Amino acid sequence: ITSHDFNLRFNVPNKTVTIVDDAAFVRPNSRVKAFLMRFSPCYKIASITLGGRNVPFRQVGGIVSADASQEDKEFTYRISYSAKVNLPQYAGSISEREATLTNDYWYPMIGRQPATYHAKIHAPKGWTAIAQGELVQFQELPTERLTEYNMGLPVTYFSLSAAPYRTFSQEIRGRRYSVWSLHMSE
Repeated sequence: ITSHDFNLRFNVPNKTVTIVDDAAFVRPNSRVKAFLMRFSPCYKIASITLGGRNVPFRQVGGIVSADASQEDKEFTYRISYSAKVNLPQYAGSISEREATLTNDYWYPMIGRQPATYHAKIHAPKGWTAIAQGELVQFQELPTERLTEYNMGLPVTYFSLSAAPYRTFSQEIRGRRYSVWSLHMSE
């Protein structure tokens, strides 16, 4: 997997996240007939499609086997999945105060190889979403806040959180530094 294009929706009352990932794959050679991907076991795949057609897959816990595209060396699967995220103090968790996917394999990965990503994050109105990469935009919509990040540097572990954070930013010698906290004082 070389890149991801995520569309994430948090449902805070139900402690769930729903994700659609347009994941770009490269098949190393024509002998590869399937991919083994890893997720945290709480994430359940609803579908994998290629150009609107269903791709056969099997999931056992956090391991997913999906057929490789027989047509191209490079292709993009649309992977739709969701989870109840409730592992506070261990991995990802969603509460009425914060949604964090940090310390969790909330995205498909193969052999912990790095990848780039773009993320659209749908969070509750007034919440700040933070992720690696550059902030592309945020919009306050009638019922939610939509935030987008672009991470152009391939990384292995993806971090993403949202909450009604207090934010402080300062530019020092041409570089912006920011901090987000639930408990930061004025």
